[in-house]
Amino acid sequence: MVRELLGDRYRYVSFDDTDVLDAAKSDPGLFFRDNRPPIILDEIQYAPELFSRIKLIVDQSSEKGRFVLTGSQAYHPMRGTTESLVG
Repeated sequence: MVRELLGDRYRYVSFDDTDVLDAAKSDPGLFFRDNRPPIILDEIQYAPELFSRIKLIVDQSSEKGRFVLTGSQAYHPMRGTTESLVG
């Protein structure tokens, strides 16, 4: 649904693709140099390593709506992540 609504304005990346997931986990900085916002990150629960990098990118700009994070896993299994990204 999100891809249908925002797909023409946002790049779409799914972490169901294991090659994409491996690249993102191994070098988050390079991943975001190659995949600049605005971006939809689908199945983000598979790549919690990206949360601190996303926070850094968000904190560097006042522009809103640069990231759309989606996933199919309930939030409670992810309680161990270090960044909540609430802001």
